[in-house]
Amino acid sequence: GANGADGADGATGPQGPAGSSPWDDNGSDITVDVSVGIGVAGPTEALEVDGSIVVSGTIDNGLDAGLEIHANNEVALQLLPDATSPIILGGHSSNSVHADASGSVIAGGGQSGQSNAIYDAFSVIAGGAGNFAGLNDSDPTLHGYASVGGGLNNDAAGLYGTIGGGWGNTIDSASTGGIIPGGRDNYVSGNYSMAAGYRAVAAYDGSFVWGDSQNSDISCIGADQFIIRARGGIWLGDNSLVSFPLSAHIATSTGAFLSLGGIWISISDRDAKEDAREIDGDDLLARVSDLPIYNWTYKVEGDDGRHIGPYAQDFYAQFGLGSDDRHIAATDMAGVSLRAIQVLTDRIEDLESRLTELDSSRRDCCSCTHP
Repeated sequence: GANGADGADGATGPQGPAGSSPWDDNGSDITVDVSVGIGVAGPTEALEVDGSIVVSGTIDNGLDAGLEIHANNEVALQLLPDATSPIILGGHSSNSVHADASGSVIAGGGQSGQSNAIYDAFSVIAGGAGNFAGLNDSDPTLHGYASVGGGLNNDAAGLYGTIGGGWGNTIDSASTGGIIPGGRDNYVSGNYSMAAGYRAVAAYDGSFVWGDSQNSDISCIGADQFIIRARGGIWLGDNSLVSFPLSAHIATSTGAFLSLGGIWISISDRDAKEDAREIDGDDLLARVSDLPIYNWTYKVEGDDGRHIGPYAQDFYAQFGLGSDDRHIAATDMAGVSLRAIQVLTDRIEDLESRLTELDSSRRDCCSCTHP
C-alpha cells in the first residue's frame, strides 16, 4: 500500500571537530600558510614561479627596511630606503655602501677579497672589483658625487672625482673635480685636473698629464700645465694621413715638424709652391737698410728674455709679406736676409773685380819696376 507520512525530525547530534584551513584571518591581515606554485608542481618555497612575472602596481615589503633580491642563495641586489634618496646596492654580497651615503649606487661587480665600496653620498660604482668611491672617514658628505666606471683597484676619493676604469688609478681626497679616463697607476691630486695613460701624475690644479708606456712617473711641475710624454712622437693634423719624418718629435699634417734636436723645420718643397716671382735685389736691400731694428723684450717675459729684430708692423710695411702686420714668419725673415746677402755678395765681388782691374791698369802704365 501507500507509504505513510514522514515522522518528526530527530534531535540534533553533537558538534563535530573543527576542520583545518590554510587561511588565517587576523584582524585586517589575511595570510595563507601554504606553498604556492605557479607553473611549478610541488613548490617548496612560499612562492615558486616558472616563467616570466608581469607586475602592474608596486612591489613593496611594507616595512621601513631594505628589499633584497637573491640569486643562487646569495644577495645580488638590495634596495635600501633613505630619507634623502634611496640606495641601490648590487653585485657581490661583500659590496657595501655607507648607511648615510644617500643616493649612491653600486650596480654590480666585486668579488671575494676585492669588494666594491662607497663611502660618500650620491656616488656610483658601475662594476669591476676592488673599487672605491668617496673617502672612508667619519663624514659621508664631504667627498661625494664620486664615480668609478669599472676596472680593478681604482679609488676615486675626491669630491666630484671620476675614474672611467683601468687598474690602480687614484684620485686623492684633496682633489675636486679630478678625472682619470682609464689606464694604469695614474694619480690626480690637483683640482679640475686629469691624468691618463700610464703613471701620469697631475698634482697641480688645472693640469693635464698623459703618460706613454714607459715605466716611470711623468708629472706636471706647476698649475695649468699640459704635459705629454710620447716617446714615439706627437702628431697634429687635420686629416688621417699620419706620418713621422725621420727624427721628428712633433709632426704635423702640413709637413712641418720639430726635430729631436729641437729645431723647427718648415715645409719648403718645390712641389708645394707656386707663383714664383723674381726679386729686385737692389730694391730689397734698400728696404732692409730702412727697416728699423730694435733690442726689446716681450711684455709677458720682462727682462727674463731679450730679443733683437724688427716689429711686425715695420716688416710688413717694408716687404708686404705674411698674412697680417702682427706676425713675422721665420721663412720670410730668412728669405729677406738671404736675398740681401746675395745682393751684398754680388756688390762685394763687383768691387773686388774693379779693384783688381784698377791695380792691373796701374801696373801696366807704370815704367818703374818697384811694386
